[in-house]
Amino acid sequence: MFVCCSSAEAQQVQAQEITPDAVAQAEAPAPQTEELAPAVEAASVIAEEQKVVEEKKEEVKAEEKEVVELAVTFALNGQALGIALDLANSGEKGAKILKVKPEGAVAEYNKTAATPVVDGQKIMEAFGVRGNAEEIVKAIQENKTDQMTLKVC
Repeated sequence: MFVCCSSAEAQQVQAQEITPDAVAQAEAPAPQTEELAPAVEAASVIAEEQKVVEEKKEEVKAEEKEVVELAVTFALNGQALGIALDLANSGEKGAKILKVKPEGAVAEYNKTAATPVVDGQKIMEAFGVRGNAEEIVKAIQENKTDQMTLKVC
C-alpha cells in the first residue's frame, strides 16, 4: 500500500514503528550462549571426528607406502614348497600365502630364518617374475634349480 508522507496515517504508522517496544526489540541482545551451547558442542565434535578420519586416512596411506618386500632364498632339497596359495584373486598383484604347511622347504627355511615366511604374506616376485597369482605360480613351477628365490611382504 502506498502512503503519502504528509498524511496523518503515515505519521501514525511511523509512530507505531518507533515505539519503545520496537526500540527494545531492535536492541535485544543476541541469543544467550547457553542456548547455542549444544549446537556449538555438536559442531566441535563433528570437526574433531573429521580430523580423526583425516588422520586415519593419512595413516593408511603411509602404511601402504611402507610395504617392505623381503627377499628370501632357500634350498629346496628335493622337497615341495609346502605352502597353499590363494589363486582366486587373479586380478590382484602377488599370490597370498593361505597356509605354510608344517612339512616342506618353507617350513625348513623358517626353522632358522630371522624373518620367517608366514600365513597371510604375499609372494610378490618369484625368480624375477612379478605379477598376479597365476604368473607367480608359473614362475615357481618353471624353476629347474634347487634354490627358491621369492620376495614376500
